[in-house]
Amino acid sequence: MKKVLIVDDNDTVLKVLKSEFDRIVDVEAVYAQSYKEAMKKIRENQGNFHAALLDVDLPDAPNGEVVSLANTHDIPAVVLTATLNQKVKETIHKKDILAYILKDTPKSIQHSVKFVQRALRNYDTTVLVVDDSALYRKVLSDILTKVHINVIEAENGQEALDILKNSAKKIAIVFTDLEMPLMGGLELTIKIREIFDKDQLGIIAISIMPLKSKTVIQ
Repeated sequence: MKKVLIVDDNDTVLKVLKSEFDRIVDVEAVYAQSYKEAMKKIRENQGNFHAALLDVDLPDAPNGEVVSLANTHDIPAVVLTATLNQKVKETIHKKDILAYILKDTPKSIQHSVKFVQRALRNYDTTVLVVDDSALYRKVLSDILTKVHINVIEAENGQEALDILKNSAKKIAIVFTDLEMPLMGGLELTIKIREIFDKDQLGIIAISIMPLKSKTVIQ
């Protein structure tokens, strides 16, 4: 079961959030109404939270300090706030967050809950990064692992194809360079489509000539 930390000092918002999270199977929501209480919940749960939904304007932490708290414990955070002044906005942009959502419409809370659900799915998502450049593999892998997506790496298309055929893990997406030794990205894509349909496995081709760009191959 995955755990989500929810921090908001508004009783009404917490009530609505509780109603939303109670409907989600296999998710345990832990609630706090202040920075101090959030710190206590993190300590009690030994930092084992898979995501957090945070209000950045708390009575005892009005400038987004709770985001830093989540970052310190490597908890992916979604910010849900009623107000976002320039100072807080600048503070948030310096932190690692998945998104920030304003409480400006009745559906904003539901939207934030759905975003948290997508973040939780990352833990069960595996992607394959294929590139003969160790540097580019590392750059992309670091981005993906930062949001807790599982990454498998391959140096060329042939190695990638072998992994796809033999991996015990279900791979959701292949990120592949186009120009590689042994087997390039185009040939790899053709061979993958002989085995997997589009709804089974997504493919994103990455070209570095002349500029790094991304194209989804259907």
